[in-house]
Amino acid sequence: MQLESPPPTRAARWTAGLAALTVMAILSACRSLPIPGLGESTQEVERARELRSLLERYTRDFADTVEQAANEIVDSTTDPRVGRSSVQWKLDAIPRVRDLARMERQGEALLGLWLYTEAMSYVYAEGSGKEAFGAARRSSSRPVSAW
Repeated sequence: MQLESPPPTRAARWTAGLAALTVMAILSACRSLPIPGLGESTQEVERARELRSLLERYTRDFADTVEQAANEIVDSTTDPRVGRSSVQWKLDAIPRVRDLARMERQGEALLGLWLYTEAMSYVYAEGSGKEAFGAARRSSSRPVSAW
């Protein structure tokens, strides 16, 4: 017998849509750091490069941590639902974080990563994903606590 989660309610879809619109509005209002080579000071160019490097390092660390945690969950469970949830988490989270970190405007990338991390933390601690990993739930919160 397979256990399937019920489809999201209309209120949940509406709330998610409103949250997405809010995030898009915030991101569109963000200011980018200067683009190297367009007349800004050497210090500003160096700051922009340093932030880009930090975003890339965070993305690598996040992906490694999610990959390891998801693999540990799959290896430690006999419940196929939990195994599927951990693989789906890995398949969703890693590309999303990479896309956010590669945004052209570094301020938007930083804000997007923070919002995504906070949302993931909420979903797996209190929201709809709270039971997704069964007894292995503790492993799934490691990547978000690294932020």
